[in-house]
Amino acid sequence: MSSDDVTVGIRFHDISKIDLLERCLNSVAGQTHAGVHVILSCQGFDAANVATVECLLAATLKLSGFAYEIINVANPDKLDLRSKLLNTIVDHHYGSSRRFLAFIDYDDIWFSHAISTLIDSFNYGPFALSYADIHCANLLYYNNSFYVKELRDVYSISRKSKRDLLSENFLPLHSYMFNTSILDSSILHYDTSLEVLEDYDVLLRVILTNPVSGLHRKELIGLYNFYSVVSGKVNTTPSIFEPPVVVVGGPWSKARTQIIQKHSGYPIKEYFGEQWELDALSNQG
Repeated sequence: MSSDDVTVGIRFHDISKIDLLERCLNSVAGQTHAGVHVILSCQGFDAANVATVECLLAATLKLSGFAYEIINVANPDKLDLRSKLLNTIVDHHYGSSRRFLAFIDYDDIWFSHAISTLIDSFNYGPFALSYADIHCANLLYYNNSFYVKELRDVYSISRKSKRDLLSENFLPLHSYMFNTSILDSSILHYDTSLEVLEDYDVLLRVILTNPVSGLHRKELIGLYNFYSVVSGKVNTTPSIFEPPVVVVGGPWSKARTQIIQKHSGYPIKEYFGEQWELDALSNQG
């Protein structure tokens, strides 16, 4: 693979969390057997913060030879532009000749084989999306250092097929890759009216009418990080390492209702190669 093959998109909104971004970028720089072009989409940064981020990108990606670009999305009203940042990355990606698109949040990490593992599935058929396993990590972030307290297999990705996405979102943002050479750009559009679950909305749109590969769903490629101590809020998803808080209504309930209304009633289309049931039976024998 050359550096013209894979776009890795990262959205970044808080310069005070640059230590988390640096750790993420180091995991991107460590990718093996794959070329990467990083697009970092920032949320309303001033010139000084853009310069700081650019220095970090240059330093972390220097040895890998990976290319990068920074998109600074204006935010005069100080809003949460999470979906707009993703859409900006998608638009720039489709304006290039690169064939594959993956995302990773600035506070998460990949193992060195993540990108090559996700790409490998596309060698076996015209799949629009491939995914692999991600485990959750309970981290203590203290004095610019990270300590792993606990790891859990929460989403059971290795045991699920795309059909399971009809009832819940079990795929974290950095567990999958899009094959945009066969995926129309109109499908990869994140709904800016959704405060959360914008990625789930896109996944449903993709899997209902396109073939998906779970070939490497049992291979662990990274960590979805939750933080016990960190200045300011990092995770938008409630921590699975803390007691659940029952909230009636709110953005999660609203988003789920919107998504159900948009996608319910559409039959899922099965494709050759999506043989999870047969695979499960063979594993039992």
